[in-house]
Amino acid sequence: MIKFNVTVAKPETVQTGLLVIGVKKDEFEKNAIIKKLDEKLGGILSQVLKKEKFEGKAGQSKLFHSHNKLDAEYLYIAGLGDGKGFDAENIRKIAGGIYKTAQGLRINNVSFTLLAHGFKKLDTDQIAQAITEGFDLASYVFSRYKPIPKDAHEIDTVQIICEKADKSTVEKALHRGLALAKGVKLARDLINTPAQDMTPLALADAATNFTNVTTKILKIPEIKKLKMGAYLGVAQGAINPPAFIEMHYKPTGKAKKVVAIVGKGVTFDSGGLSIKPAKSMETMKDDMSGSAAVIGLMSVISELAPKVEVWGIVAAAENAVDANSQRPGDIVTAMNGKTIEVLNTDAEGRLTLADACHYAVQKKPDYIIDIATLTGACLVALGDRISAILGNDKDLIQSLISAGKKAGEALWEMPLAQEYKEELKSPIADLKNIGGSYGGTINGALFIGEFVGDTKWAHLDIAGPSWTEKPKEYESRGGTGVMVKTLAELLKKLSH
Repeated sequence: MIKFNVTVAKPETVQTGLLVIGVKKDEFEKNAIIKKLDEKLGGILSQVLKKEKFEGKAGQSKLFHSHNKLDAEYLYIAGLGDGKGFDAENIRKIAGGIYKTAQGLRINNVSFTLLAHGFKKLDTDQIAQAITEGFDLASYVFSRYKPIPKDAHEIDTVQIICEKADKSTVEKALHRGLALAKGVKLARDLINTPAQDMTPLALADAATNFTNVTTKILKIPEIKKLKMGAYLGVAQGAINPPAFIEMHYKPTGKAKKVVAIVGKGVTFDSGGLSIKPAKSMETMKDDMSGSAAVIGLMSVISELAPKVEVWGIVAAAENAVDANSQRPGDIVTAMNGKTIEVLNTDAEGRLTLADACHYAVQKKPDYIIDIATLTGACLVALGDRISAILGNDKDLIQSLISAGKKAGEALWEMPLAQEYKEELKSPIADLKNIGGSYGGTINGALFIGEFVGDTKWAHLDIAGPSWTEKPKEYESRGGTGVMVKTLAELLKKLSH
């Protein structure tokens, strides 16, 4: 495990394997740290930078070996550009890339200066938190079934260098960044674990024993007593029974707000009798990514300490093919009494969320937020890097979009077009679980909206960003843990 700490020192005097410095566009000659390092190197650094036309543009970087002329073995100079459009996500990406560089060079210790310090849009705490998140998340490896090679290099320590006046701020930011990274890593582990082991009950077990969080697990008898017919219909064909998870966090003192966060927890989605093509099932262990985000958040919520009361709710189930599976044409009765004609058993997530959201309403929250890998239509519309957001409250939607921007998790608002509700009408029930051929993401959100009552609500469709096939700066192939950071950022805002 990498140890992170904060050091008050002059960067040019720090003994380290790799010293990371950020340089603004066309300002490397004015950069005080670069000047001092260049003096120690006899002017070689500035000569090399000029020769290689290093201008400090965003995305430019230079790795430089000091040949024992500095206390740092290597220098890594990162171009930051002119500040336009440069944000915390850029820093996360730089830090994630530096992790891979340090690992490749088999360096034990890495030291960061406060990259982008002085940029108007970035405070000291944002910079330190982003460095910590990016570096720590880049170190994630899913090793449950394939051990890490014995010769794999492990980095021992990372330190953030700052001035004495900033030390307390940087330490708090580092602590928050590590907590968030821990929550995201747990979410990734849950998503990456195959459905044979990540059953609904296993998911429930993973949601227990969190500091200052009370967890309650409901099993079939209790679920039946609550008349959650929509949820039970999805689960009825699976050999692995459902588990309804309730997590509750109360802050010290009076809560500023009460928020219920509902995560889709379908641990494997075969499509049921409306079965998916084989290729489409290969990554369907990730259909519980919404629940993973909620559980990941709740696992570290005590460390984040928001002044908000939070309910984390998951209706965990497996959508399996069996003689007892729900059939197209079946009619189920949801917890709120509405009847639903199930025309497609592969539109199952909204059925579990219907009962989970109505359950959340009973907690009388100020806001309900549901998170789900709900529709392939969202992936088609927005690709694999942007989540859709819809809801009935503009302020909540804008707050989540803003939180996502700070967290590096993009959200794009889609219209909750009320005229599309006609598509959800059934001649023999209150609703049907699918709409027409088009507008699938909107139809899915409209369906869930039937179960939140008058509560202010937002629906996040994370079908695209929940999984990545290609490793990125601080993401490895597999589950991403998307929305843990966004939710934490929202709770931080609501705490003020």
